[in-house]
Amino acid sequence: MTINQAGAGEAGATFTGAFTNYQGSVLLNKFSVEAKKPLENAVFELYTKDEKVITSSLKTNKEGQIVVEKLAPGEYYFIEKEAPKGYELSLEKQVFTINKAATGKPEQIVLTMTNKLKPEVPVKPKKLDEKEGTIGKFGEQVRNVFVIVGAVLVIGVIGYTIWKKKK
Repeated sequence: MTINQAGAGEAGATFTGAFTNYQGSVLLNKFSVEAKKPLENAVFELYTKDEKVITSSLKTNKEGQIVVEKLAPGEYYFIEKEAPKGYELSLEKQVFTINKAATGKPEQIVLTMTNKLKPEVPVKPKKLDEKEGTIGKFGEQVRNVFVIVGAVLVIGVIGYTIWKKKK
């Protein structure tokens, strides 16, 4: 940038150099810890170092990426608000800085964050004799009635058969 000294401070001074706006950008990559595959649909918020929300509801695309552009120089951080389905929420605060100056075109900051799969909770199969609440007690009563009725019928049939043979 060059300003002619003779014209400095006077009306009519003109800027004759090249001006570069040093706004930066950030690329966040989201991957699975286990499979190292990109994770879609992770939701983030972007904050300044002073905890001011810059943007919320940033969602990773199919490649597991979020790009935020036109960030003024300063310190920022990402916080994950929703993990992709089947993954644990990351509590990691991903901090980065957009520099005040850069040579030529401002660089893009590249960050990588990961999520772990949620542990599978084994489903405990119920035993046949396991009861729950009143329905279990009712079911137990019905089962007992069937056992008794069945036993009476079997004894009755055996008794009838023996009685028939004696005649």
